[in-house]
Amino acid sequence: MEKIVLENCEHIKTIHSSGGFMVAIYRAEKSIRLPDGSHNRQICVKGYHLPETSGIRYQITGSFERYAKAGSWTLAALTVEEVMPTTADGIVMYLKTLAGVGKKRAGDLYRTFGDAIFDVMENEPERLSSVRGFKERSIQKMLLDYAKRKSARQLFQYLYPYHINERKIMRLHDLLGEGGLDAVKTNPFLLYDMISVPFRTADAVRNDLGLATTFPPRLRAG
Repeated sequence: MEKIVLENCEHIKTIHSSGGFMVAIYRAEKSIRLPDGSHNRQICVKGYHLPETSGIRYQITGSFERYAKAGSWTLAALTVEEVMPTTADGIVMYLKTLAGVGKKRAGDLYRTFGDAIFDVMENEPERLSSVRGFKERSIQKMLLDYAKRKSARQLFQYLYPYHINERKIMRLHDLLGEGGLDAVKTNPFLLYDMISVPFRTADAVRNDLGLATTFPPRLRAG
């Protein structure tokens, strides 16, 4: 089945969630051609621990499967990636999701710095205090949340195909910090030891990394 990419899509609603498996509706930036030749921007997606955060855009890849009951098409997700916004509305929506910001402050930040806001946050954070009423405590909360989300994004993208709960991934990130992805690739059994991921799942990561079955952390975990 052909691989499909939903570019810059947003979560609309979740229609089923049980044991980590989810079915949700996403709206893509552009109309998607379905296998029957029709087109639609709103696509039904199924997968494990699909993201539901409002205001965040995603890229979802997968392949269409026929849903027998309704005679419609569902995209079976293979990968999910958070996409940084590039439009004014998208940037404001993203800023609103950060700790210490809110709707009004997001608009103030964009009016002050425009499309350069993320560059300012990463390289010249001292300039943020020029936004009227934006107190230092709120600035630090925003910067910490942004840094956490940025470094967690790669970890989430790497581990999503293994059906690991997003909350567990964020917990792992809290424990390992910015070097979380490198740490997992060095020793995938950290997943087993630190966030109680099943041995079989950690072993699948180990196998995909090409580590030997005699890998010491595997033997200890076993």
